[in-house]
Amino acid sequence: MKLSPIIAQLRSYCPLFERRVFGGVDWDLLEEAGKLPVPAAYVVVGDDDADPSETTNVVNQNVTDTFHVFVVLPAPDDRTATAIDAVDAARRQLLLSLVGWRPESFYDMAQYVGGELLFANRARMVYRYTFFAEWCLGRALPTDPPETWQEQVLDGLPILEGITVNVDVIDPAADRNLKYPGPDGRIEAILKEEFKP
Repeated sequence: MKLSPIIAQLRSYCPLFERRVFGGVDWDLLEEAGKLPVPAAYVVVGDDDADPSETTNVVNQNVTDTFHVFVVLPAPDDRTATAIDAVDAARRQLLLSLVGWRPESFYDMAQYVGGELLFANRARMVYRYTFFAEWCLGRALPTDPPETWQEQVLDGLPILEGITVNVDVIDPAADRNLKYPGPDGRIEAILKEEFKP
């Protein structure tokens, strides 16, 4: 899953972060790389899970791509709940900008999984919000580009322009002098079908 569309979406539609949205492959590496002013968000790719193909002659698998948004907020003090209210504000903006949105055209609409507090200290608190979007591995139309090895091989085959069937009947038309009851190796009928492009 590409991170750049998700980051762009959050920068455009989550004003709470003031465009302080970045991405990476691991939260720990991002956290150590640099501490941005808060509030800020970091997008991290999660797991992808594929269902077995439901067809036998072609591969069509439903794939679920997961991604996480780590939200870094100022830590609350003991006298006010406004910092804790920012958690709800962040979640609302994330839901408004991501749920029902398609990260790319081939994805189904993104859905929300849930959120959890990762840690809090005197300066900051970090919440992780998880989302997923599904797509299907295996093209929908023959004109689409190949997505699997099988599709690539099939695309390399010549176009089927027609078929010819040689019919060698068994009985009663088999030649008793050649082989009985047949097939006797003699073609009794030829069937041809040409396909128009």
